[in-house]
Amino acid sequence: MAAGISFVKKLLEACLTGFAIAFGVNLFVFPISSRDVVFKDASAYIKALQSTLKALTGYLQTLEDKD
Repeated sequence: MAAGISFVKKLLEACLTGFAIAFGVNLFVFPISSRDVVFKDASAYIKALQSTLKALTGYLQTLEDKD
C-alpha cells in the first residue's frame, strides 16, 4: 500500500511540475501558430509573383514598341 501511495505522490508531483513548466513557457514565449507563418509567407510569395509578372509585362511591351 505504501508503494502505491508513494507512486501516486510522485506521479502527481510530475504532473504538477509539467503544468508549472507549461505555464511558465506560456508567459514568456509569445505564441504564434504555424498557420499565421504560412499565410504570411504565402502572401509574400504571391506579391513577389505579381511584381515579377508586372516586370515581365513591361519588358514584353518594350519589345513590341521597338518593332
